[in-house]
Formats: sequence, structure tokens, C-alpha cells
Amino acid sequence: MPGSGARLFRLPPVAVFWEADPAPGIPEFGVEVRAMSARLASALVEVAVYHGTVARDEGLGEAVGAAGSLARRLSATVGAPDGDRLAAASPVEEYFRTRTAVLSAPQAALQAVLVIHRGLIDLRTAPLAGSDLDCELAAMRQALVDLVGCTSASAEELVHGDAQSQHASPTSAPQEMWLARWIIGHHIHALFNVCATSALKDALSHLRAGTVREAVDRLRRAVVYVRGVPASRAHAAAMPADFYRHIVRPTMTPPIVSLPLSGRMHTGFQTFRESLEELLLVLPESVDELARREPELAFVREELLEADLIEAERHVCLAESAVAGARSLIQAPRSGENAVAMLRLMRHKRAARYAPFVRFGDDVAAASHKGATNS
Repeated sequence: MPGSGARLFRLPPVAVFWEADPAPGIPEFGVEVRAMSARLASALVEVAVYHGTVARDEGLGEAVGAAGSLARRLSATVGAPDGDRLAAASPVEEYFRTRTAVLSAPQAALQAVLVIHRGLIDLRTAPLAGSDLDCELAAMRQALVDLVGCTSASAEELVHGDAQSQHASPTSAPQEMWLARWIIGHHIHALFNVCATSALKDALSHLRAGTVREAVDRLRRAVVYVRGVPASRAHAAAMPADFYRHIVRPTMTPPIVSLPLSGRMHTGFQTFRESLEELLLVLPESVDELARREPELAFVREELLEADLIEAERHVCLAESAVAGARSLIQAPRSGENAVAMLRLMRHKRAARYAPFVRFGDDVAAASHKGATNS
């Protein structure tokens, strides 16, 4: 893990997530918790993401205070699992301080709020683009709706909130802050991933049952989460490229970890990819064919696929700025490609797969992939 041995920074607590299927559901919290959740949801919406740093920080400060209040309230009544005592399912879980366990609905809600709270504190010092901040906050709010439960009406039930933690200060040394951010951002990434998978699996169940309206609703939720994924990755990587290359990246290779880390080791991400492929098998019609039968379904499927393709494209751009021409951690020294080339190839394969299902597909990638497959 980063800083292992030297203890360069204070590690964020282990974040415990849940199996995406079945989704944990919404717990039956009382009026106070629902109102506090609604206050946080409102604060997330009201952050001035496209304004100057003062206005942005003021809004994030309000959100930090609301999240801290909710986290303390839930922590007082919900029994949280001890993440340090849970075995890691993969080297990636061990490194990024995440675990997967069977959680009750209240426990899942608490874990989500804790991750959101730590993320909001760090966002106050993270130089994120307004568009990324917008997407990340929207996905955080969706997680509150799906896991804690809140409505606009319940916000009126709590007039005065607890302002503690509203002005939480960042860590003193920037190096400590960047290392902590690397873990915190990936916790948010993992939260969005498991929530997207739950929404997608729920949509698949509704499609098989013939309840299209409910399936469309779940797919719309999945879109929000998938759009939040590249934003959370940008958040995690909001540090100087030299610092990432020389300090952070080496911690993902031996002897700090047992073997070089790869996204393929992330079982939650693989589950999401399998669920997305399952969606295309359940809905095999082209965008034109499905639009004639179920237009809303066709267009929300398109939104989801486009968001997933953008995620791949953003990953290419982020890797280029972070590692330039370096090979990935799992590539052999004599490999003829580098990390960016491998990510670009993954993007092209994804674009080729999605081309029939979107109105403005990448026909060049599709034709190239078809030619390579037939050769």
C-alpha cells in the first residue's frame, strides 16, 4: 500500500462494500435520518461547481458538514463491520483498502456515507474541473437516494443542521494529501462501480419481467454512476504527474505489493463489465430497431453505452498525462506497446461492440475490429 513502512501519511479507513446483486435496498430509517440525508442531497446540488474557488469551497463546506452529521448519526446506531479484520478478496482490495462483505441495508448506507464524507473533505483541495465535480457530486447524490433514501419533502423536516466538520482542514503536507487522495478517490470509484452494477442488474431483472418503465429508471440511475466513474478517477489522480510516476506508481509493484496491480484484478469492475455485456444480450436489437419498439429504452441504453465509452476515452487521456510513454505495470519490458496504447485498444474494442446500439457509433473502429476478427 502507499506509504507502507515509512508511513508517509495517515491511511483512510478500510471501506467495506457489498455484493452488487442483490442490491442492499433502502433501510427504514426514521424521520431525522431521512431529513439529514435530504439536507446532504440538497447541499450536493447547490455546490457552485462552475464558479470561482471561494464559492465552490463554500458549497463543499456545507456538504462536508451535512455529510459529517449524517455519518455520525448513522455510526451511533448502525453496527459497522471492522474492515481491518476482513480478508481482502484480491491484491487490489488489499492495496486500495477496500473489502467486500455481506452487509445489511443500514450497513451499506453507512459505508456509502462515510466514503462520501471523506471524498467531500478531499474535494475541497482537489483541483477538479467543474464538469468532473458536477458528475461526481451527482453520483454521490444518487447513492444517497438509492442507499439511504431521501426526498425533497424530507429536507423541510430538518431546518437547522449540525455544522460540525463544515470547515474541515486538509492535511498539512501536500505529499500526504496526494497519497491520501489516491486512496479516497478510489473508494469513491468503487462506490460508484458497485452502485452502477446494482442498478444494471436490477434493470436486467425488470427487462426479463417485462416491466420496461422500471428498467428504464434503473438504467438512468446507472448512467449517473457511470458518468461519475471517470470523474472519481480524475479526483484520485489530482496530483502532479511527477509525484504519481515517482512516488505513487512504484507502490503498485513488488516489493510493496506481491505482484504488479492491474484493473483485471478488480472483481467488482469485472462484474460490471459482465452485466453490461448481459444487457446487450438481453436487448440485441440495433438502436433503430429498439427505438421503434421502445424508444425510451433505446435511448437510455445508448446513454449508458456512450457514458461507458467516454469512461474508456477519459482513461486514455488520464494515463497519457500521468505516465506518458511508459508501459503498464503488467506489460513485459520488451512489449511493443505502452500503457496508453493498451488502453486505446480497449477503447476501440468497446466502441466496435457498441456501434450498432448507438446512433453515432464509431464505424471506423467497428470495421477495423471486424476485419481483424475475420482475418
